Amino acid sequence: MNLNSKLMKHIGQGLMMSALSLMWACDPVPRRELSPEEKQADMMWLYSKFGANYAPLEYKQSLFGFDYTELKSKYLEAAAETANNQEFYNLTHQFVAEFKDAHTSMTLTASGRPGREKVVYLGFTGRREGDNFVVTELAPTINQAETSYPITVGTIISKIDGVPLTQYIKEVSSKYRTTGRDDSDLTALMPRLFTRLSTRGPLPEGQDVTLTVVDGESEVDVIVPWISKDLFTYQNDITAAAKAAQEANVGGAEGSQDDDSAPTSSSYILSDKNDKVPFALIGFDGSPVNFDMGQALRKKLSFTGRLSSMQIVHDVATWTSKVASLKKATAQEKLEAVRTLPEGAVVLNEATIYPAYIFPVEIDEKIIMMGYMLVDTFSPEGNPMDEVKATLQKMQKFGVQDLVIDTINNGGGSLVLLMELAQALRNDVVEMPKIQIGLNEGWIDSLEDGVYAAPSDAEKELNRRLLSELLAYKAQGLRISPKESAYSLNTLVPYYLKPHTELKKNFNVTVLVNEMCASACDIFAGIVQDTKIGTLVGANTMGAGGNVVSYSQSPNANIDVRQTESLLVRSSGGYIENVGVKPDVEMSVSEDAGANYDSVRLKAVEILSEKYKTQTANSSVSMQ
Repeated sequence: MNLNSKLMKHIGQGLMMSALSLMWACDPVPRRELSPEEKQADMMWLYSKFGANYAPLEYKQSLFGFDYTELKSKYLEAAAETANNQEFYNLTHQFVAEFKDAHTSMTLTASGRPGREKVVYLGFTGRREGDNFVVTELAPTINQAETSYPITVGTIISKIDGVPLTQYIKEVSSKYRTTGRDDSDLTALMPRLFTRLSTRGPLPEGQDVTLTVVDGESEVDVIVPWISKDLFTYQNDITAAAKAAQEANVGGAEGSQDDDSAPTSSSYILSDKNDKVPFALIGFDGSPVNFDMGQALRKKLSFTGRLSSMQIVHDVATWTSKVASLKKATAQEKLEAVRTLPEGAVVLNEATIYPAYIFPVEIDEKIIMMGYMLVDTFSPEGNPMDEVKATLQKMQKFGVQDLVIDTINNGGGSLVLLMELAQALRNDVVEMPKIQIGLNEGWIDSLEDGVYAAPSDAEKELNRRLLSELLAYKAQGLRISPKESAYSLNTLVPYYLKPHTELKKNFNVTVLVNEMCASACDIFAGIVQDTKIGTLVGANTMGAGGNVVSYSQSPNANIDVRQTESLLVRSSGGYIENVGVKPDVEMSVSEDAGANYDSVRLKAVEILSEKYKTQTANSSVSMQ
């Protein structure tokens, strides 16, 4: 059965697992200590949301071996026994983490008032590289020029209090927040080890921490203090320090918010539900959220009706497109900010949303021109598809038939956009995966809207038939539509996707993926592999395989919860959820982060080059 294309475009935008956190302003955590009754009431509120809306509940019980009824009883009893709000908040995070779901999480709203939340931090952030953490930025309140603080940009940290970071995350951090896959957890959670917020998990117990720093071939232990502040004070301190640094950098001028030349320390000021918090608390890979882009998308995606509840994005995919944040930069400047341009590369200046270039590759003394396109988000500003098609057509005019698509760290985005991109790579029809639809009020209401609001009678009728089927499944007591009758994503956008007939022939494609390739990126990778569009190179994707919906708020602590409300089914019959997509050619991607992932790109080029070597060898044999 089909959903009308206009409706599904809204749903597709609602299925955004992007680099942005589009969250509405909600009430903050309370100042008072909650009573046992209030804690139990909030826990019951959480149960009600999972019970009514969480589509993959049976799948998770089977996969992870828990019983939801027992889980409810255990946590309800534990909630009343917590000694204070901090313990209760930790407990609620643990409950949600039991489902090991990248899309499913809870948030306690940061407050703009003092006395609500505490931040404990070390004054730096960075990224994972292999098993270690590399410092990429110091807080603006750490003035390296006037201090002997032992942590600097470039410092490599391997342990915290004698425990390897990888072990610490697996044994401690992922109990309170998890993507559902160990490797993704390492990349996502590492920045959070060094900046803690009282509403997002346990605070450090000691006043100091011992960090093991890698120094060449040896390791050195460094003791530094945990800095503890009320979040309100912290916000003011960081804001003032960042402003002072910016004024010093630009000769006393304050500079505009859109000024790309502003110092990187300003990225320590982010917006989370309209409150400023440190970016290490939000960005799972340490990347700052560009809130201007979030505001623009929020306005762009706003529409009336029940589907508005399906726009809200979970807090996992808050790593952002750095390319999109460089609004005034040229295509070449955007590429150089995040990747290494190969020698002889010719940047296609018109490709500004998804920067692209053509580059020469020497193979057996012959020069072959190949193409590269950076797709680091499926939630860009504007509509990139006209640009993408023009880019692909221009590449073919220059004789390019081999294409590297880079989706490393792509946190996801629009379902419809990923489908459009996959189809744009082929001049024939691309088969899309299937979806099991959650039988909750949100999906039912959305489809009912389509029965009355679809642009044609034909599409209204298709919506009516699908709605009728889903209501019948719901009457049977099902939580989600059956896997054996899952609906093709092709049918969710009838008459919308068309072959890219302007292509002379289909490209030979390699797609770069990693453990932070999530949701819409998971799905795109699955399509590429299942339909033989191309070869996947890199690390297993995250495995966030469904749409996400946000629910606000619990009655006392003001908890928001985001939940997965569908499951994507690959053509093989396997799920994306908790599984991800295994690349055809596997290699460690996180270790190459400091080199802009260049070795992954080179491996993709090597794969594309193989057929030319085979052709040359066959030609030589024929001549003999």
